[in-house]
Amino acid sequence: MISLQRSLGRPQHFFGLLTESARLGHVAATELHRQLSRPDHAPSLQGVAEARRASKAVIGEFRESLVQHFITPIEREDLEAVAQGLYGIPKAVEKCAERHELSWEKVKDIDFSLGSRMLMHATEVVVEMTSALSRLGSLSEIKALEARISQIDDDASHILLDSARHLYQPGQPPLRTIIATEIFEILGAGIGHCGSLGGTMARVLLKNS
Repeated sequence: MISLQRSLGRPQHFFGLLTESARLGHVAATELHRQLSRPDHAPSLQGVAEARRASKAVIGEFRESLVQHFITPIEREDLEAVAQGLYGIPKAVEKCAERHELSWEKVKDIDFSLGSRMLMHATEVVVEMTSALSRLGSLSEIKALEARISQIDDDASHILLDSARHLYQPGQPPLRTIIATEIFEILGAGIGHCGSLGGTMARVLLKNS
């Protein structure tokens, strides 16, 4: 017979997995920033790839728990939306790291570190938001965090554009420009993804407050 505890679910377990996934996204972004801040060192995917694989395992365990429990602390589809958004962070980070590793010789003189720092800060706010959601904290708290991550997203749009502007000056090698532009775009998309996830978590908390 299925126990009452199993049918009701374990809020700490669900939220603990989400928080761990958010932490791993931040770990991946931090490792990417370290990589992009050392243009004189050949990049390595190991740290980023390990964080992405660990996050995939955590989200897999989370989804298995959703199947096993009849009642969840907040609505099932809301939990799934947050989980999917969290896993999207290390995936985006790994994509950026892969592009950089493949093209390092062509773009090692280009400074991507400002964009990667902003991505790292965005993932840090995601960790704080996930913690607030786990505590079912106040709406004002999570709205303040959402505003912070939205500001990072807005600032990144301008900063990344300025960072890439010199790539379009006359005489720049076309292939180098294309590759570097893609890396800047992936960084921007990763930051934007964090901003969208912040909005998702704010809506989930509002719905369940």
